[in-house]
Amino acid sequence: MEKDRAQKRAESLEKTIQNHTLYLKKAVEEFQKKCLSIIPQKSISLDRVIDIREGYKEIQDRFTEVKATQQLVKEKYRSFARKDPAREKELNALESQAETWYSKFEYTLIQLRDEEILGDGERTEGEEGAPGDSFQWFRSRENQEIFVRNLQTLRDLDREKSTGAGDRREIAAPRSANGQSFTLFIFTGDPHSLDELQIQIHLRERDIIERTSKEELRGVLIHLKEVDPSEMESILQRFMKSGRFSHLKCLLLRMQSHTDVGKEVMDLISRNVQEMAEGDVVTLSI
Repeated sequence: MEKDRAQKRAESLEKTIQNHTLYLKKAVEEFQKKCLSIIPQKSISLDRVIDIREGYKEIQDRFTEVKATQQLVKEKYRSFARKDPAREKELNALESQAETWYSKFEYTLIQLRDEEILGDGERTEGEEGAPGDSFQWFRSRENQEIFVRNLQTLRDLDREKSTGAGDRREIAAPRSANGQSFTLFIFTGDPHSLDELQIQIHLRERDIIERTSKEELRGVLIHLKEVDPSEMESILQRFMKSGRFSHLKCLLLRMQSHTDVGKEVMDLISRNVQEMAEGDVVTLSI
């Protein structure tokens, strides 16, 4: 009886892998078409950018589920596992294709932004520079580039919602009502505690966390809709209540998507962190 149950469970898991594979074949094919539709010579709407990024994340999540299911079969139902080299090869190829097309898509976005900057020439009065141009929040070049891209996306969303479907140079409504914002956060303190904390903090795809030094952990949370600052503070306070992290300092800096980010922000953060006591969680808004 136990053997029969194990075999049925193995067959059920095998069916799950098969269904995931069929889904991925269609999803990657559709994803490829979407990426091919993005070319440097044509503008791209923010909705399409978000759609492609979310589509890629969904594909990645499905590959993660496949691997987890395969590992479960391998560990618990090895004697009933059915080897399928052809399917394994197909899954590897699909994963590689998705990664390739997404990389090309992101590269095209960079080209589009570069062309927009070169085409505009000098900025007219009242136009904003790219967020993050003079603000190095992350030490990793890759993280800094992602950070700047995400801020640009927020700013574009902000402008699009403010002006509606018309010309972007229309007089905008107050931007604070649109909800797009981001939160910079920083933890400082004992290196071993930061090691453990970094492992335990799980962020969304668009958020970033980086160990900038032995005694410092930095990150950014991207908000596409209005978020209560107290909610963000309470989430991080849960970590701080643990005995292992109670002696760390945590500062959050909530900023609107259109806010200029510069050296004065870093000075503000540094000044406040120095004045904080161990175990403090402080939120500032700009």
